Amino acid sequence: LSIHQEAGGLTPNGFGTMKWDDGASYKGGWRENKMHGKGVYTWKDGRKYDGEYHLGTPGNHVNGNGNGISSGIQTV
Repeated sequence: LSIHQEAGGLTPNGFGTMKWDDGASYKGGWRENKMHGKGVYTWKDGRKYDGEYHLGTPGNHVNGNGNGISSGIQTV
């Protein structure tokens, strides 16, 4: 994961893992500080989304409880 300085602070780009305090995590591609490309998002209860992201948006859309609500989303 490369991190470079921009006007607003540090911006990760590349491949890496982010873990949040609530127990969720993401492992995959990053671009401009957003999940981008292939990645796996894991909710604290163990559910996962394994797929593509585009500048922070998984597939087409995932609602707040992690259920896919548009084509292209599969939670496992």
